[in-house]
Amino acid sequence: QGANAGSGRQRPTPLGGRSPNAPPFDSTGGDNPSNEPSGFERAGSPSPSPTALRSGAWDEESTVLRAGESFGELALLYNTRREATFRAKEDAVVYAVARRHFLACFSRVGGFCSEYCKLLEEVHCLSLLVSSERWELACNANGLVDFKPGERVITQGKPRQANQWYVIFSGGCTMSLNTIGSDGQESKEVLSELRRP
Repeated sequence: QGANAGSGRQRPTPLGGRSPNAPPFDSTGGDNPSNEPSGFERAGSPSPSPTALRSGAWDEESTVLRAGESFGELALLYNTRREATFRAKEDAVVYAVARRHFLACFSRVGGFCSEYCKLLEEVHCLSLLVSSERWELACNANGLVDFKPGERVITQGKPRQANQWYVIFSGGCTMSLNTIGSDGQESKEVLSELRRP
């Protein structure tokens, strides 16, 4: 449906029996549950996640957006303030996309995403995933981390510093287990050598 962009300086006017101090939007889902946010974006405000716009009021409009058109992408791409005020011109439902998901779409166009996807196709424990699920996992990767020979990636018995899952992109790693025998002596056993096929 339609939504309009104004100068961002006009004051909302009450609708019907609405209180003059009430915000110019209707809640969605009665008690406005967190999974169905509602609200409006005001010019000069920080850039939160987009929300579903509902009926509201306005003073002056500069343009009207219809179904299939979008707004708010510049603030998400460049992390800037809103350059205009968008209010629902009539009862409208707007498809909302969180900033991290919006930016993820652009990272999938190039870079290493295709290479990551090929890598995950070689991982046996991911064989049950369909190609679209592996693609989603590849596009959400933190990136490549380089390790020098002998440098430890994970240390046995130490708390993990980050919740990460590792897949070898190139090179190889050795998995070992340190044990203490009955004589109190510590020994190291090499369990496996991991390498990309």
